[in-house]
Amino acid sequence: MDQNPSDNLKPEWRDLSDILESARARGVASLSTEDLSRIGPLYRLAVSDLALARARNDDPESITFLNDLVARGHGLIYTSPPSRLRNALRFIVSGFPSLVRKELPAIGIATAIFLLGAVLAFVIVWRDPLTAGIFLPERYTEAMGRRFGSENTEPAPLPEAVKPVLSSAIMANNINVSIMAFAAGITFGLATVYVLLQNGMMLGALAAIYTRHNLSLSFWSLILPHGVIELAAIFISGGAGLILGGALIKPGNMSRWAALAIAARRAVPLMGGVALMLVLAGAIEGFLTPAPIKAVFKLAFAGLTVALLALYFFARRGVTK
Repeated sequence: MDQNPSDNLKPEWRDLSDILESARARGVASLSTEDLSRIGPLYRLAVSDLALARARNDDPESITFLNDLVARGHGLIYTSPPSRLRNALRFIVSGFPSLVRKELPAIGIATAIFLLGAVLAFVIVWRDPLTAGIFLPERYTEAMGRRFGSENTEPAPLPEAVKPVLSSAIMANNINVSIMAFAAGITFGLATVYVLLQNGMMLGALAAIYTRHNLSLSFWSLILPHGVIELAAIFISGGAGLILGGALIKPGNMSRWAALAIAARRAVPLMGGVALMLVLAGAIEGFLTPAPIKAVFKLAFAGLTVALLALYFFARRGVTK
């Protein structure tokens, strides 16, 4: 705290100095309601006293103290709040990754549910292709242009006309899944689990069909370049939905609505980051998927995406105040 320059300073000046020092040391949020209400009147009094002291050529120590006091008060009262752009950049750079790390248990459970569905459907369809229709909607079978029950295993390139149709259909589905997995949390998380399982099974069934036709390289090079980010977005959305569901299942000493409101404050910001991820995935899908690039290079890009996502989410960064 500042040392007062003399003993004849007004108590109001001392009070303002103490409040400003407290705000500097611990932040404005630490100030009491009373202190916040007093800053304005005390600052205006200090400005008036400074002008009067200069006009009368008062004690130089008092004038110096008032100069410093008014300068500090102006810096606190009239400092512009951080711009929306700055806040958005801060969220992207450090806020969203920090939230993901904090909510990693729920996101991990969502990931495990999705992968369980994918593995289960892959094994079932690999053993019996006729079961693929159980897991896949009709529009997917039309997009692929082949009967699932066919036993033809002759290698054949995936038709170029099919690629953008199939890729776009899967991307649109993943966007819907991300939204549904989050919103479904209000069903005590049950619908979130169903959405994750169902869509994991879709992916597993598709992978099994293309693998049976010796087209796994073509399939994964079509899906993974943008799908890595989309799948991560689904896992985070599912985690957000499970956070809501968990609050409804175990509200503690609160009402379920109060617990849900608190859980929403944790989950909704995650969806802000998910929206950004889906935009990025859409850009990759639009430019890279239709590009005449060899499948191995597209898969290499997908691997690079995995590494960059891991670095983004788990390399801790300091938050700029």
